[in-house]
Amino acid sequence: HAVPFKDSLLLFSDLTQFKMTADDLLTPDTVSVNVSAQFEASLTAKPVSAGRYVFFGVDKGKWSGIREYFVDQATETDDAQEITSHVPEYLLGDIKTLTASTNEDMLLAITVDDPNTIYAYSYYWKGQEKLQSSWSKWKFTGNVLACAFNKSNIDVLIRYTDSGGSHSVCLERINLSTDEAE
Repeated sequence: HAVPFKDSLLLFSDLTQFKMTADDLLTPDTVSVNVSAQFEASLTAKPVSAGRYVFFGVDKGKWSGIREYFVDQATETDDAQEITSHVPEYLLGDIKTLTASTNEDMLLAITVDDPNTIYAYSYYWKGQEKLQSSWSKWKFTGNVLACAFNKSNIDVLIRYTDSGGSHSVCLERINLSTDEAE
């Protein structure tokens, strides 16, 4: 996978992260690809950027983890802290999709083995200090096919199956806003 990050393109393999950079123009003569970090990564879900961070999945057998990739300002080195280390058996199965919102300071994950659940990671930074790092999950009666942030809403595509085996797909909205304005 490739994700725009700062002034480069962050490239992911299963064991290494690379930064692709170039001078003013991107040409075969000016492009360079260098190792930026070496963290194991799951390539099932595309990493997602959120401001100064890029979130990516990690395989942990029956469970998954997520790392938060960033550039340490003090040392100018690239790092990726595991944001699921305090809940190692929370995200069941391989991560299928990730989506993030810098307006809501939230990351959402859908896994293959738990398709009726959206895992939500909420975080809050004050300066260089992370004051909140919490996980929760939302269970649905149908299978979550996709979800995406739309301002202060989360649009969720869900497939329901009735008792007769018929399927219907619905687009639902979760409003995260604290005000009543629409």
